[in-house]
Amino acid sequence: MLLIVAAMPIEGAAAAPGIARAPSPVRLLVSGIGPPAAAAAASALAGKPSAVLSAGVAGSLDPALPCPAAVVPDRMLGPGPDDEFTPDAALARSIRNALGRAGIDTFEGASLTADHVVNDQAEKREAGDAGNRIVQMEDSEWARACAAAGIPFAAIRIVLDEVADRIPPEVLDWGLDPPPVRIAADIARRPPLLPELIRLRNLRRDALAELAAACRAAIPAVSAEYG
Repeated sequence: MLLIVAAMPIEGAAAAPGIARAPSPVRLLVSGIGPPAAAAAASALAGKPSAVLSAGVAGSLDPALPCPAAVVPDRMLGPGPDDEFTPDAALARSIRNALGRAGIDTFEGASLTADHVVNDQAEKREAGDAGNRIVQMEDSEWARACAAAGIPFAAIRIVLDEVADRIPPEVLDWGLDPPPVRIAADIARRPPLLPELIRLRNLRRDALAELAAACRAAIPAVSAEYG
């Protein structure tokens, strides 16, 4: 059985069209955001999937990456200094080939798993200068667990925003489901927040649409090989 893992429900929903088209059973697991949530989900896996595919969005650390862009990482680094993992080459190649047949351009490179939201420009530059192309918050934990269990692992990450973009501090404080009254109060307090929110909404919409397209192409192909 192929296992699709996503951090957020909206990412899992984007994977659903691909799961529905799979020729063999595919399971979806939504872990929650961040390394601890991913590690807990990975440690609680029931049974041994034939392969694990992470599907989600990521932040850009490379100005050369378009937005949105589909990245199939060829290297994964974690928050710790010795956390470095290589995705399964055959699984990653199967994903890239499926995306190519669907006319979706893919990019490779290193994916950094951070233990916090990387929002500071100086921190982004430092991570990019170290050779990382994208940043997310879960994949090194899945890579660690899969390596220990001998399970093929790879990821599809869609670039959500450009290097120069910055998430408004209010959004970071809100969490996943802020009450409308709080959003309205913050906009009233700082009116420039409204266009920032509109841009963020549009970026998220485009990234999730690209993720859905990538999953529609990749999941059936990978399921046929690993299901």
